[in-house]
Amino acid sequence: MATVGYYHPAPGEQQITPDQEINWQRLVTPEVRQRFSEDAVILIKQARHPEWLQLVEMAYQRVMLTPETMARYFRGKPGAFLASVHKHPNVLETRQLLIESPIADIIGSLVEPGNIWYFLDEFLIKEGGNCGPAS
Repeated sequence: MATVGYYHPAPGEQQITPDQEINWQRLVTPEVRQRFSEDAVILIKQARHPEWLQLVEMAYQRVMLTPETMARYFRGKPGAFLASVHKHPNVLETRQLLIESPIADIIGSLVEPGNIWYFLDEFLIKEGGNCGPAS
């Protein structure tokens, strides 16, 4: 099975091909909604096409090629990280991802009343092995 960007499929995970529709509605169960309402975060496996992850990778590459828009926080400390600054709406791949993929619909099915207002996109980047908190 191919690796897309930094995503590595779990053993036995079925590869989704571009011609397959993902029935994300069946993945957003009452249990998933309950966990999201309690934790404000949820992992929904098999809810994306590899092409959407490829757009995330392309957006990341675009951000990394414009270091003048990156800010470094906590330089030299265990929690050091880079953050993209004022990237919206300049990362075209992120806009394409949000417009063409079911991501907004999935999130809208988890939150009440179901409206999603996109504010901005931002990358927070920590170097490998840096286990300190990012705050």
